Amino acid sequence: MLLDLVGGPYVKASQKAMAHQGRMILVGTVAGGTYELDARYVMSKRLQIRGTVLRARSLEEKIAATRLSLPRSCRFSLVASPPQHR
Repeated sequence: MLLDLVGGPYVKASQKAMAHQGRMILVGTVAGGTYELDARYVMSKRLQIRGTVLRARSLEEKIAATRLSLPRSCRFSLVASPPQHR
């Protein structure tokens, strides 16, 4: 699984490095929101490509989306604590 937080030209480079039947999650566009995908890599490797935005989601939705997108071996526990007021 590849989580792309940058976008732009990195997307095309990343797809070439992906494993057979890999998953790419597009989240960020820091390097640009426009990019090229090479259909030969997508089809021959049977890649799954998904896009999402996390900014407009609640913290609970962000945690759930993160957990669902990670393989079981990489899952972790997220505990949100309220801001401390002094």
